[in-house]
Amino acid sequence: MKKIGRDPVKKHMRKKFPTLKPGDSIARAVKVFKGTTLSAIPVLSNGNFVGELHESDLLKLAVDPTRVSEAKVARSGLAFFAEKVSELMTRHEDTIAPDALVSEAALMMLNDGDAIVPVTEGGKIVGVITRQDIVNRMVK
Repeated sequence: MKKIGRDPVKKHMRKKFPTLKPGDSIARAVKVFKGTTLSAIPVLSNGNFVGELHESDLLKLAVDPTRVSEAKVARSGLAFFAEKVSELMTRHEDTIAPDALVSEAALMMLNDGDAIVPVTEGGKIVGVITRQDIVNRMVK
């Protein structure tokens, strides 16, 4: 097994990846997910990372709200009725620099439960690194 923890993120990040905008429809988001292997897609506003949409966020739309407890409905922000990506996405600003170590990205994923970490430089997203990217390269 290959140890890649001391490698820079830029060595293992994806430079080509799908993105969404906050104003995109949920229908568009579903189509974007259908064409990718990513489990989360970065959401960009004017080229800046503002959050991400997870497959699990979309699963909320498949659940009959009458079968979910009131507490879960409240926590979801009534996601069952979301029409735009902005109403369903996870908002955060956790990013990593291209020269940061892969071990730092992995730690972020473990601590925050993120499946994907946007790689930014000068405030702009230049790539993403995913759990898949890290694990797959460990066995190459």
